[in-house]
Amino acid sequence: MRFGLLGPVTVQLDAASAPVRIEQRMPEILLAALLLNAGKTVPTVKLTTALWGYDPPPSAASSLYNHVGRLRRLLGSEGGGRIRTASVGYVIDVESEELDTAEFATLCAEATRMREAGAWAGASEKFAAALSLWRGEPAEGVSGLDEWEARVQELRETRLQALDARIDSDLRLGWHRQTTAELQALALEHPLHESFHKQLMLALYRGGRQTDALNAYQKLRHSLSHDLGIDPSPAVQRIHEAILNADPQLDAFDAPSHEPVRQPTVAPIAASPLLDEVAERVDREVRQTVLNGIPVLLCPALPGSRQHAGITFRVGTADEPLTRAGMTHLIEHLALHRLGVSDVHHTGGTSATVTHFLMQGSADEAVEFIHSVCESLHNLPFERLETEKSILHTEASHRGLEWARHLAVSRHGARGESGLPAITPDDLRAWASTYFTRDNAVLWFSGEVPPGLDPRLPAGRRRPVPAPSPVLPTTSASIPGGPPGRVGLSAVVRRGPAARLFTELLERELFKRLRHEGGLSYAISADYAARDADWAEIHATADALPGAQDKLISSLTSVLAELRAGDIDPRLLEVVRGRVLEARQAPDAAAHLLPGLAADLLFGRPFSSGAELLDRFRASTADDVRAAAAEALDTALLMLPGPSPDAGNAAYTPVPTRKQTVGARIVRILVRIAFWIFLVGAVLFTALAIGMCFDKDPADGVSIGVIVFMWLFDLGVCVLPTYLLGRRLRRYKNAVGTPAVRG
Repeated sequence: MRFGLLGPVTVQLDAASAPVRIEQRMPEILLAALLLNAGKTVPTVKLTTALWGYDPPPSAASSLYNHVGRLRRLLGSEGGGRIRTASVGYVIDVESEELDTAEFATLCAEATRMREAGAWAGASEKFAAALSLWRGEPAEGVSGLDEWEARVQELRETRLQALDARIDSDLRLGWHRQTTAELQALALEHPLHESFHKQLMLALYRGGRQTDALNAYQKLRHSLSHDLGIDPSPAVQRIHEAILNADPQLDAFDAPSHEPVRQPTVAPIAASPLLDEVAERVDREVRQTVLNGIPVLLCPALPGSRQHAGITFRVGTADEPLTRAGMTHLIEHLALHRLGVSDVHHTGGTSATVTHFLMQGSADEAVEFIHSVCESLHNLPFERLETEKSILHTEASHRGLEWARHLAVSRHGARGESGLPAITPDDLRAWASTYFTRDNAVLWFSGEVPPGLDPRLPAGRRRPVPAPSPVLPTTSASIPGGPPGRVGLSAVVRRGPAARLFTELLERELFKRLRHEGGLSYAISADYAARDADWAEIHATADALPGAQDKLISSLTSVLAELRAGDIDPRLLEVVRGRVLEARQAPDAAAHLLPGLAADLLFGRPFSSGAELLDRFRASTADDVRAAAAEALDTALLMLPGPSPDAGNAAYTPVPTRKQTVGARIVRILVRIAFWIFLVGAVLFTALAIGMCFDKDPADGVSIGVIVFMWLFDLGVCVLPTYLLGRRLRRYKNAVGTPAVRG
């Protein structure tokens, strides 16, 4: 026989039967009260209070006796005999292996002993087994247990302690990526629980998300200060300081998750059987098929996980004409609009050369998502056109790293999504019919192809990646005129592990110098994205207050100069190498690789085996990374808020502005003169018209018709031309600083 308290109260009469709930309210309350005090006498007065509160009926004693008898009958001959009458109440006899709370305590004790012995994997497994016994709140749905609230709270607290210890064991094993989502949910559920926030900070940092780790600390600090008037504990503050220092010690796995560890001896990353096993599994599991003429990539899904699904097209911002820049991103937004807001996670992404539509959900939701995207691409909701244009303008104004990606377009003479105002429905139809076709797409899924999937796309042809056609006279270069308070970097480099490692080093160095040491920036990020089969783009961005922009640019150019000179710390290189390799250890690594593999298939790049790629990462030396750094920084393009002597002194050539012919200069001068003439005329005629409206002397003979004529003359001949000329002058002003385009 078995009893369950860690959730709704259940009874399992024998091994062959399933656990069932006691459907009758009074016997259920009695059973919960007795099980919470298993082996101990529960006084009659407490049972009476549980059943009827503090105002029991006169017949409470006899009614209690009847309810106990009913409970005995419900439990059967064996279970009913366990309830005994004591001198002042009742007691239930239960063996430790028959009650889930006792089994939970036994498993936690075993896990704690393993943890003390340093057997982290065994401890994690035991704690996980103990936590799996929980089906909800203790005695969930049972009322009248106020007398035993302390016991219920004790069970809740014990569960949190077990959860804390299991996550700590996982972090010691290096499983931070697998625990990050769980910790984020726990931090929201328990905003004052310091241990969960501390673990979340460490998991985020080890996952390469330093900014998010520091944000987690600030949220905890605000909650504690606002609700309790206290600061985080010294242990949390110490890990916060370690993250600010970008301390490599935090990446040591078999170390206490709540304290920075002793300085480890850094050695080159050796071959890991687990990593090699994952690599072989990825090689073996990713396979290709075809559906409706569209290539499909598949990899198995983890048991019980949501399906990863998406479709990738070989089209991006580099394909767009300058006069229609932003067209692909606009189509991406329009195609997702009909899906609306739902619980299914779906999104899109437009890079220089590919566009992704991706989601996570059930198989049915994946089918609905793919069908909706394919249908919308060739039946775009043009009623949303102006709204989506406005959304893209707003998105661009708040774009961080995504804004930096648009620096790459400046190499070809464009300015972000400057073509949006001129884009028409006919432009979008033509673009979609050319690039969003079945021959220019790849579908991908974790798991099998969902049943019922029937994507419909028009025929077309595979579109080649556009050859770079640089318009800048030289690189490295700087472009003034970027958004205030932000500096961006774009570089082009050959694809490979060395360039990927350089990107990780760049982000850490920028974080250390610009944020921790200089206090000049808060949001710093860098990423590495494949552009085609052979080349990749590195993008980085950092923000700053307007008053600190000059210092930020000076520090940034200093960091880049050091990296160009090959000043790379071997110890730090091994840390970032370990982080990159560890990311491929996740159980769902194959699913996360699918979008990149789909892009490579569209680029015509042969698949590299996972084992081969791991070997190349391990074999990359500091000299390889120095060569990648030199190549990247020789092609670097800086976007600055304004002209900077520091950028010029660091050999970043200012990009020349658009040249003006003599005729164009004359036209601009004439427009400016005309604007001021008409502005003065508008002011004078407006004043005259207002004066005539308030003239009450009938001897002047001013009629209503004359007044109306004056107002119409003022609006049509003075005000309207002034407005149009002002718009023209504003366009002239916005054109200043635009990179010169070679004809």
